[in-house]
Amino acid sequence: MVLKPNFPSKACPKCNAVIHARSKSHEACGWGMSGKTASAKKVGRPKAVAGGITLNDIAAVKALVARVGAEKVEQLAKVLAN
Repeated sequence: MVLKPNFPSKACPKCNAVIHARSKSHEACGWGMSGKTASAKKVGRPKAVAGGITLNDIAAVKALVARVGAEKVEQLAKVLAN
């Protein structure tokens, strides 16, 4: 005899185990719904350091300087500014 759970249930799409019908994730197998239900993701613009430049922007420029050199980055900035 198979016991029915005490809650409205559905099958987990990933592992086919019985989970609550309103469940948006199943921790045992790692399944989770994406889209509007993803509440862990912060929505909004990144925090600005100064003048609209973010820390990610600064890190990208530092990586570019390390890769091609400061003189090339300065020349590129002058070309893009015009």
